Amino acid sequence: MFCSNCGKQLAPTDPVCPACGTPRSIPAPYFPPAPDPVPFPVAPPMNVSYNYAPVGDSYFDGGLGSLIGWSLLTGLISALTFGICAPWGICMMYRWEIQHTVVDGRRLEFTGTALSLFANWIKWLFLTIITLGIYGFWVNIEIRKWKAANTHFSTM
Repeated sequence: MFCSNCGKQLAPTDPVCPACGTPRSIPAPYFPPAPDPVPFPVAPPMNVSYNYAPVGDSYFDGGLGSLIGWSLLTGLISALTFGICAPWGICMMYRWEIQHTVVDGRRLEFTGTALSLFANWIKWLFLTIITLGIYGFWVNIEIRKWKAANTHFSTM
């Protein structure tokens, strides 16, 4: 560094110029701009238990044993009722899947009921019969729409 008054070279430890006595000019320090603040999740109240994981963690925590058990139960009841209770089985299996799913640290919840699915089931069956089976291609899409409309982030 050089003296701003006389131009003589200064040692890094010189507080003033040894030739003219001018105080050393120190450039202003450079501070890079601060990054945009990252929003932090609000902590839940002390008396409420949430199943929060760090934001970004998505996982499934269901087990094989319970999957086999629910599959056998819903299949058996649907078979014994000749498919009349199939909406109940679909709801139970989907509820099991959703209650074990966490997306971005938030657990999902399924609020659909077998009764509401049964009403749609009858309507879809009627449309499939009227269209000679053509509407049957859309039934799977309709079931997925119904599932999505009844799936939400859990509040507990």
